[in-house]
Amino acid sequence: MTGIAGQAVDMGDVDLSAEETLTELLLKLQVELTDIAQLIEAAEHVLCGDEGAPVDPQDIAVVQGMDLAIQRVKGLGDFLAELSTRLPGEMLIDTTTALNVLKLADMQQRLKPGLRPVTQSESVAGDTELF
Repeated sequence: MTGIAGQAVDMGDVDLSAEETLTELLLKLQVELTDIAQLIEAAEHVLCGDEGAPVDPQDIAVVQGMDLAIQRVKGLGDFLAELSTRLPGEMLIDTTTALNVLKLADMQQRLKPGLRPVTQSESVAGDTELF
């Protein structure tokens, strides 16, 4: 990279590709939140069993909590998506430090600049990671 008067500038470890528009980042976060809501819904269906099957009274508070979590996560995703429509398209943000705090490598990869957000439903079928 060149600085003032064409002098070479050492950028060290700075990854210039770590910048992306705030709009794109918000849309990626919206996709992540939607995926999280889908995971919670799937867990809720496992806990509740078949449609119409009675829920153990001791589990009602848990099911209600899961339902609230789904609503909150979807609401946050919708909020971020709406915010993204109101931002100037050229507003850039460096996500390097924020990406480094993420513990899940696959999430870190999905949120890297320049990558199109991929939903759980678009991911490769059959990929399972047991822990």
